[in-house]
Order: sequence, then C-alpha cells, then structure tokens
Amino acid sequence: MGVFDELITKTEALLPKKGGRAITSLPDYTKHIGRKGELILGRELSYELGGENKACSIVNLYTEDEKIVPEDEIVIYGKDIYELKEDTAFARITIIRTEGIYEHGEQAAYNLLETIGLKKYDVFPKGYMVRTSVLSNREQARVSKEAIKDKLSFYHVGSMYIDEFKKSKYVKAVKMIFITLPDIDYIKLDHLGTLSTDLFRTLNHIISDLKMDCKHCEWKLVCDEVEGMKEFHQKMINK
Repeated sequence: MGVFDELITKTEALLPKKGGRAITSLPDYTKHIGRKGELILGRELSYELGGENKACSIVNLYTEDEKIVPEDEIVIYGKDIYELKEDTAFARITIIRTEGIYEHGEQAAYNLLETIGLKKYDVFPKGYMVRTSVLSNREQARVSKEAIKDKLSFYHVGSMYIDEFKKSKYVKAVKMIFITLPDIDYIKLDHLGTLSTDLFRTLNHIISDLKMDCKHCEWKLVCDEVEGMKEFHQKMINK
C-alpha cells in the first residue's frame, strides 16, 4: 500500500548511513527451529533484547514498490545475537513487498495484509523467546545460553520470518532489519512503529465508513501526519 511508503522513507532516514551487514542469500536455519510455547527460565537465560527497560522498537511496513524491496534481504546494525553478552536496546524493522492484493478490492486487501502480518506469530527460533506487549509497541526477546552456544544469528531468525511471510502468494520480497546499537533514535523509531499500526487501523476505518466526519474522527491525527491518507480517502469516496 503506497500510504506506507512515506513511513518507510522516514524509517530508513533513522538508520546509520553505513555499518550495516547485509545478506540476500538466506542461510539454512533448520537446526535453529524451535517449538511453540518454549519457555526460557532464569537459569537458562543469557540476556534479553529490549530487556531491563532498554529501548525496544518494532516497525512493520508494507509496499508495492519493487525499488524499495527488490529482493529478500536481512540487515544487521550492531552486534549479532551470539555476539551479545548482556541486555541491550533492540529494534526489528520489517518491510514486506506485496503484489496483487487489490485484485478483489480494498477490504480484501486489508484482510490479506492483516493475515500476512499475523504470520510473525508462527516463527519459533530455538532459544529465542519473543514476548509481545498488546499495550505498547514492544517485542522483547529472551535469548538462552544454548542459543548463544549454537551461534543463533539474526540471519537465521530473519530467514524464518521471511519464509513464513512468503507462504502467502501475495508476498514477493521481505526486508528484515535488526538493530542492537545503543545510539539509534529508538524514540522516533517507536513513534513510527506505533504510527504504522495506527495507520493500518485507520485504513480499515476508512474502508468501512467512507462517509465519516473527518473533523471528528478518532484517527484524524494519523491522516494529518501521513500525507497519502487524505488522497486515499478521497480516492475511496470517488470510486
């Protein structure tokens, strides 16, 4: 959806100009596949990504522009999972390129994107326990000592996410970005992550209620901040 492209530009502007380690050929992660519901208890814990009140930002974005995500890619800024030794700030940015989701209309497209987004809950790396907060845009991860010993990498984790997302025929390429640097602007990243989530809800609201009163709409602040939303709304009204 083109309305997310503006957020993608703003998100990428917060990334370091250099220093990222990128791969486009996904590694074999077979031995790192875990099981659903795995618990990592205190004695098994090595550290937490986003733990101990460290910054933690999750940003999920969508595009149909092949120039933005030409192929599957995983980028790491900072230390990898097996290189870390203590709790650290953390960010995960996912940009999914789709194709053909509008074939059956806007509401169907929204439903497809929602289904694709939920695929992240089907990823279970061994020794990597994700804890998601429904009240905030946080997704902390507990990493076990065994995962460190087995040299679990963000490349393995990212590949699992990519393969899961691409089970949908509408997903053509995915870019996964993992950040463990201490000096990134996590506050701005968190704002963009929250804005992306709110934007997704706003799209559904517009699709469901085309004649809504924009002046009194609960999502007005989102439309005011994201330029393309007003155009999208007008386009829907004129259909």
